[in-house]
Amino acid sequence: MKRYRERMHTAPAAVHHSRNEKSFGPSREMWQTIRMFLNKTTFELGILGIICGAAVVIVVRHPYFQITDIRIEGLDTYASEIARTSIDEVRNSPLYGLPRNNYVLLQVGAIEKLLQSRTVLDSVELVKRFPHTLVVRAAEREVAFVVVSPNGVAYIADDGTLVRWYQSDEQTDFGRYTVIRVAEKIQNHGLRESILDRETVARMNVIAGHASSLRRGSLGHISIESESETVTLQFVGGVAVVLRLDADIEVQMQKARLSSVKFPAAKKIDVRFADKVFVTF
Repeated sequence: MKRYRERMHTAPAAVHHSRNEKSFGPSREMWQTIRMFLNKTTFELGILGIICGAAVVIVVRHPYFQITDIRIEGLDTYASEIARTSIDEVRNSPLYGLPRNNYVLLQVGAIEKLLQSRTVLDSVELVKRFPHTLVVRAAEREVAFVVVSPNGVAYIADDGTLVRWYQSDEQTDFGRYTVIRVAEKIQNHGLRESILDRETVARMNVIAGHASSLRRGSLGHISIESESETVTLQFVGGVAVVLRLDADIEVQMQKARLSSVKFPAAKKIDVRFADKVFVTF
C-alpha cells in the first residue's frame, strides 16, 4: 500500500484537453495536409510555367523558327513583288511587343487581307510549314485587254473591271494583250472599278477575234471614240479599218475582209455605212 502511494505521488500530471481542442484536432490536421498539397502543386505549376515560358521564348526569338523561306506560286513578277511587300509589312510589324516573323505569331489572315486589297485574285491560299516556311498559292484574275488613256494604263478583265493600274509615266509591257486606246482620262482607277462596260468588252472580243482574218499583219491597237461610237483597228502593216460599235460587228468585219482581199494596197477601209465601203489608198 505504501509503494502504491509513492507511485501515485511520483506519476506525471495528466494533460487535460478542452472540448474545443478535441473537436478541431482532425480539422487542423486536414488543413495542414491541404497546405502541404497546395505548396507542392504551386511549386510544380511554377516549374511548369517556367518551362513553358522558356519554350515560348525559344520559339518566338530563336532564328530557327523565323519565317525565312517564302515561296510564291501562281503569280507573275509584278504580282509576286506586291505579295512579297505585303508579307514583309506583316512580318516587320510587332504583335504585343513581340516580332511576328516567326512560325507561331505570323498571321496569314493579315497577309491575305493585304493581298486582296492590292491585287485582284481569283484564289489565294497561304500555308505555314514548320518551322520557317511560308507558301503562297494564288491566281490573279485573267487580263482580257489593256486600255491606254491619257492619264494611265488599265489592265481589265473580261467583265471590264480593273485588274491593274499603271500611271502614265510607269513602264508597262503589253505582251500578248490587245491594246485599246481611249481619248478620255480614266477617272476611277481603283482595283475592281469598271473601266469599260461588259457589252463593250464583249464587242471588243468579237473584233479582236475577226482581226486576224483580214490578213493585214498583226493588230497594233483598237481606238474607241465614245462620242461617235466609232472604232478603228490599226494594224502594224499600216492599214486601218473603221467601223461602228453600235452596228452589227459580224457584218462590218465581213465587209472589211472582202475589201481587204479586193484592195490589198488599201491604207484605210471604212465599213461604217450599211451599203457602202470607203477605201483610201
